[in-house]
Amino acid sequence: RGCITLAIHPAMTFVGTEEDVDRLRGTCFGITAGDEIGYAIAQSLVLEIGGEPFRVREDARTLYHAALA
Repeated sequence: RGCITLAIHPAMTFVGTEEDVDRLRGTCFGITAGDEIGYAIAQSLVLEIGGEPFRVREDARTLYHAALA
């Protein structure tokens, strides 16, 4: 209650090395948010690290993750 909810899902595999951070630039990020304010915050974060944001509806999150597998 009173919280902004959002989820940011990079479409990349993390391998646990320092290169992971560099690889985030240019990566697509699926964003799910509870409202437009949350989406705007998530989008700003993704753009700040050089990613490409796109919206993933809450009811499509499972399908999004399955498509990445």
